[in-house]
Amino acid sequence: MENFLYNDNFYSDLGELIDYLELEPEAMQEDWIIECEKTTLEKIFVMDKKWITDTITSNTDRWEDRFPEEPDKVFKRIEKAINDAIDIDKLNIALPSLYYPNGAKFHITKEDIIDWCK
Repeated sequence: MENFLYNDNFYSDLGELIDYLELEPEAMQEDWIIECEKTTLEKIFVMDKKWITDTITSNTDRWEDRFPEEPDKVFKRIEKAINDAIDIDKLNIALPSLYYPNGAKFHITKEDIIDWCK
C-alpha cells in the first residue's frame, strides 16, 4: 500500500502509518480495521497562456503611467509576446505534483499490519 490518506493525513506507505499510530500487531484486536482513501499524483495546477495573459492585462494599473491612453494595441503585443515566448507545455511539466484523494476507499486490517511487519 502506497500513498494513501487516513484521517486526512498522508502516508507514503503502510510503514509510516504503523509508526505514526504506534501500532503493535500483538496488542491489536483481531477484528481491527480502518478505512483509508487512495490518492492520485496530480499537478498542483496547470497553467494556460490565456490565464497568464488575462492576469497580466487585468493588473496593468500598477504600471498605469507606462501605458498609452488606448492600450488595446499594447495588450495585443503583450499577448503575442506571451504566446511566442512561453513554452506552456514545458512550464506545466516543471510545475510540482502532489498526491490528492481520488475518492476510492480501501481497508487496512490487522493482517495487513502483520504482513508488513514480517
